[in-house]
Amino acid sequence: MTAYVFLIAITIIAHIFFRYEYIDKRRRSLAYGGEDFDYDGARSRVESRTIGTFFVIYIALLCLRDSTVGVDVRGYINNYFYQFKSLSWQQIVEYKGDELVFSALTKVIGTLFSSPQIYLSIIAIASVGPVMYLYKREVKGAILCCSFFLISLVFEIFFSGLRQAVAVGLTVPAFYFAKDKKIFKFILVVLFAMNFHLSAAIMLLIYPIYHAKITRKWLWFVLPIMAIIYRFNSQIFNFLLLFAGEKYYTKYGVWGLGTTNQYGLLVLFVLIAVYCFVVLDEEQADADDIGFRNLLLLATLIQFFAPLHFIVSRMNYYFILFIPIALTRANYKSKPQFWQLTRIASAVMTVYFIVYFFFMKGDALHIMEYRFFF
Repeated sequence: MTAYVFLIAITIIAHIFFRYEYIDKRRRSLAYGGEDFDYDGARSRVESRTIGTFFVIYIALLCLRDSTVGVDVRGYINNYFYQFKSLSWQQIVEYKGDELVFSALTKVIGTLFSSPQIYLSIIAIASVGPVMYLYKREVKGAILCCSFFLISLVFEIFFSGLRQAVAVGLTVPAFYFAKDKKIFKFILVVLFAMNFHLSAAIMLLIYPIYHAKITRKWLWFVLPIMAIIYRFNSQIFNFLLLFAGEKYYTKYGVWGLGTTNQYGLLVLFVLIAVYCFVVLDEEQADADDIGFRNLLLLATLIQFFAPLHFIVSRMNYYFILFIPIALTRANYKSKPQFWQLTRIASAVMTVYFIVYFFFMKGDALHIMEYRFFF
């Protein structure tokens, strides 16, 4: 856990330093008239550099972790890295043909390098690098974003689920193609991600949801829908499994319902969604602000099924990624009457997320007792 204290402490210290630099430059600019000072650009650089600091340390922790950090890591090392070194390409296709790109990547890395630590490092950089790029570009409040990321399920999946970790990282290029309405490239990226983890198929929802014109008026329809989904979530979940096919119903059906205890995150996501709909000034919000809020709403709706089965949480990783962006953008473009409230709420949420991470969060994936590999 000391490693995560270091991660948070250095990030906060770096943010204070970057912030001081910004204030100093602004003060000196004002002394000379302040006409040429780019306030928004300077503030964005503070947020970007803070996020860069957090994720560089986070990636380093992923690269330097022991194989005991992450419940699935040893399985990947033994059943993928070492095993694929000795298998022929034909045997790999027969053994793991459904997620072939990950299998091929593992084979190539295993052929070039003998150390599994290099394997873990390459996967970590490929997975988290795109997320850092996304947050550096889109987030409007670095400390709040980083603190939420700690308690999001995404933080821990990068330590454990290597295949899905890479697929989650591919959400970033898929998102930008969806944003630019390049549907053919978007579909290609989704198909590519499915060759790392089949759950990436749900990323197809990003395109229509991001471009939907969902405004505050929709709350009168969304809130009753949320209530209905919550009341009948198990029935809806099993219907969707039946619709998907007998294979999925047998594997994930009634026997697994009610096993995840994720009601806390569900309540949190609902509160964040309502908060963002209330405080965001839709008159000054642009298409990106609305689009990210739409993805937050989608993540919230999917989370209604998360208490039923672990598989739902895994499907939601691709959308939870966008929650801190929507949250910080709502604060950044809040209505004038909510300006003071958002500043207080941002500070309170940051403290709560950090305290929750260290003292209340579960450790199902065995990441809290961090150890270096050396």
